[in-house]
Amino acid sequence: MGTNYYAIKKLEEADKKHMIKLINEDKVKELISYTPSPIHIGKSSAGWQFCFDPNGWHYFDASLDSICAFLKSCRIEDEYGHEISYGDFWIMVSNKKNGDFGSLEHHTKVNELRFANYTDFT
Repeated sequence: MGTNYYAIKKLEEADKKHMIKLINEDKVKELISYTPSPIHIGKSSAGWQFCFDPNGWHYFDASLDSICAFLKSCRIEDEYGHEISYGDFWIMVSNKKNGDFGSLEHHTKVNELRFANYTDFT
């Protein structure tokens, strides 16, 4: 059992203004397309290092700077909708760095971080 974490891209001011316009025009379908979808960051499980979901390296590359830049551009929430600050997220990841890593068959190490080679985080 563990907790999944998600990144939700922060809206640019131009997007916010456009969304307000869509609300005023009752264009719900178009509005929904502007609403950022949660992006799975990874899972925190007892006794294990935090396991990042690379998402096919679509949002960041395999460098710590890239991961940090991506997460700074987002709001971070757990699967229960509780927001966690960027700093608190990294504290949690750091506190779990001595946990079990798992096999290299199922995980990749990037800058001492654990990334899954799979997509099922249930």
